Amino acid sequence: RPHAMDPAQLDLGEHVLVGASGTYSGIVRFVGETKFSPGIWVGIELGTAFGKNDGTVQGVTYFQCKDKHGIFVRPASVQKDPSFVPACGSSATPNGRTSEAPAAVQSATSEGPTASPLRAFTQGQRVIVFGQSGTVRFC
Repeated sequence: RPHAMDPAQLDLGEHVLVGASGTYSGIVRFVGETKFSPGIWVGIELGTAFGKNDGTVQGVTYFQCKDKHGIFVRPASVQKDPSFVPACGSSATPNGRTSEAPAAVQSATSEGPTASPLRAFTQGQRVIVFGQSGTVRFC
């Protein structure tokens, strides 16, 4: 099992795994102290309805998500999701920075010059840049 997370290393929007064996995947929506229990807690929006709340506990809203998709855990139960690769050209990156793909870049599987300049790219994807083929290495 990977080492326990230092709360200072958790960014809002970061994709993580939760549980002793990384049972559930989700997105960090809150890191800090709560009114329901002392200490530092991590609020996570799960991808499935295995949570306990919607980001609200005992009448206090810490974040918002669908019912049964929210869970609060201690930082020791959180690990970064090594399988998550942020899409280029989206705001889904953990640090919140956005990156737009230049108009001259298109997916190698898209047809012609009509590829969207705001298309999301991922690391390892084959692309065509100014007529030359290549592979996305960094987002």
